[in-house]
Amino acid sequence: MSPEPKVWECQKTGVQLDLALLPPLGSNPDDEGWWYGDIQGHEWTVNFVPYPVKDYGLTNPSAVIAFLNDYQAEQGAAAREERVLAHRRVLPIKAGYAPYVITAEAVLAGGRTKLWVLAGVTRDHAYSIDIKVTGKDPDQAAQQIQEFFAKGVSFKGEQWNPRWTESDLEEYWNRNAPDSLLGKDSSNRQKSSESPKIIRTDHYVVLTNSSSGKLFAKKMEQCYDKIRATFPFEEITGNRLMPVLLFRTNRQYYEFYMKKAKISMESAEASKGHAWEDYYATYYDSPNDPVHVHEATHQIFMNRIFLAGGGSWFQEGVAEYMCESQTDLRSAARGNMRKKDHPTLRTLMKEPSLIAAGTDERGADLGDLYYLLAGSLIACVRESKWGEPNFMKFITAMGSCPDNDLEAIEAALQRSLGFGIDELEKRWQEHYR
Repeated sequence: MSPEPKVWECQKTGVQLDLALLPPLGSNPDDEGWWYGDIQGHEWTVNFVPYPVKDYGLTNPSAVIAFLNDYQAEQGAAAREERVLAHRRVLPIKAGYAPYVITAEAVLAGGRTKLWVLAGVTRDHAYSIDIKVTGKDPDQAAQQIQEFFAKGVSFKGEQWNPRWTESDLEEYWNRNAPDSLLGKDSSNRQKSSESPKIIRTDHYVVLTNSSSGKLFAKKMEQCYDKIRATFPFEEITGNRLMPVLLFRTNRQYYEFYMKKAKISMESAEASKGHAWEDYYATYYDSPNDPVHVHEATHQIFMNRIFLAGGGSWFQEGVAEYMCESQTDLRSAARGNMRKKDHPTLRTLMKEPSLIAAGTDERGADLGDLYYLLAGSLIACVRESKWGEPNFMKFITAMGSCPDNDLEAIEAALQRSLGFGIDELEKRWQEHYR
């Protein structure tokens, strides 16, 4: 007769763990959600951590993984490459508000410790399950941990409607709309004084006060198809439509951006659109403006491809590759090589924000140049004979690296392309000569 399952439930999230699928572990009554044990000479620790959405803003599993990846990169003195959350997988299981979770792994302490993580969300909390195994061969635990992640994590609460409910969308608009579009109801609560039009497509839900929403929604689907053809990724059944906030005027968009990012009007006015968290926000001008496919790429990398790392050079590089012509990318790369003081690939990779890179000694804006150079690098890898067969391996490796971490990037390049940063720069230059 099989033993009764040993199920633990987190009262904050409603997530349940079937601990019978793990080795026998002890717990500390004062530390709920933490278990430990010495199993056949290996030390195990299991930790369940909830993150309130109102405090952390983590509303989907990919955002949780990005958050955990940044945290791991900041810990300890070991090489960061060992602490990158690699081998990311999507598990389509009912373990939260989303119909899937994301798992990943990292190597710690020079190989003596292995970390496995699972990231999920409920309506009001994100959560992570971290399992560390330390010993001579921690990989012995891999199969049991992967089975636990696949079968031992469950949730009995509600799951999101992938096409969003009307009430969810109303709340989303009221929470995000600029103050000029908000009024007060009889209870003195903020609510939208101008209800948005709602347009759903196969992959997007457009919230707009513009009369051109349907035309813009069609353009977003064209962007989606173009991006997915370039960066093939698996569709997840039940994934939520990606929100697009389309404002009628640029002023309304600037007010939204100021409110959301807590920036000045001057800074907001420098933007025509931006992707952040799960949304893309812009104003109606021309649906053919390249900013739309650029920002759609950012949105998809965060919410469909689940790669938010590497740094500004990588994130802007893939977006520029999608929106700039090959002629402009080639011209930028060739012009850069003709300069004696041209920025190197290492300089580009270390820049925390390409758009804020400043100016050169002649007063020229480095941001515009750096964007094009980053895009030309992505083009070089995808279009070269040596890079094309491993292009998505390269994309996955770079997007999983801690931001601007040259040591991690070097190792990831070796894994994906077989050579490091200096050799990549050499081949980049040769490609555009």
